[in-house]
Amino acid sequence: GCLYAWGEGVEKDLSEAAMWYLRASQQGHGEARICYAMALYKGEGVAQDLVQSAELFLLAASKGHKQAQYNIGVMYARGEGVE
Repeated sequence: GCLYAWGEGVEKDLSEAAMWYLRASQQGHGEARICYAMALYKGEGVAQDLVQSAELFLLAASKGHKQAQYNIGVMYARGEGVE
């Protein structure tokens, strides 16, 4: 996913990056989960979905991922995708 997101060795393609992030996330890859959550948050390569983004950040945060803990905190502070 990262190679497509950055255009390293392949043509930059955010949709392709999101697809690979999703696949890896579904297999339990923590970093990919964060990258997919961020893609959903920004609407990069996928339709923006703040609720799903928050759910993925919460899942990663519960597993101790510090960046996800920060990101979900920001989403709560802004009222984005959470109640």
